[in-house]
Amino acid sequence: MTQNFRFRDAWNNAIWYALREVTGIPSPNPFEVRYIPAIAEECERIWQVTQHLQELIVEAEKTVIKRIVRKREDANFVLKQIEDILASESSKNQLTNSLWKCHKAKLIDFEKRT
Repeated sequence: MTQNFRFRDAWNNAIWYALREVTGIPSPNPFEVRYIPAIAEECERIWQVTQHLQELIVEAEKTVIKRIVRKREDANFVLKQIEDILASESSKNQLTNSLWKCHKAKLIDFEKRT
């Protein structure tokens, strides 16, 4: 889910924290089978958020390469536009609505283990 991000340890810790939070099982206690649906739902939520964030980062990088580096546009102006877009996306809370079929299928298989 988060292999393309920096701060891997922070991401991993945050994901484990979220999974512990939705199940109510404190660390280091093992998860219980009855919590698989909640874990799967939380994994899907996190996956949607991280996919959307990765898409935003890719678009921001493309914009910087094209407009600031290649076309030599005013960096402050372009970066401000990127910040505005990111803020707008954040406030809209628009997430990717569709998961890749393989990820969705894996989550469904995981949920069926209960």
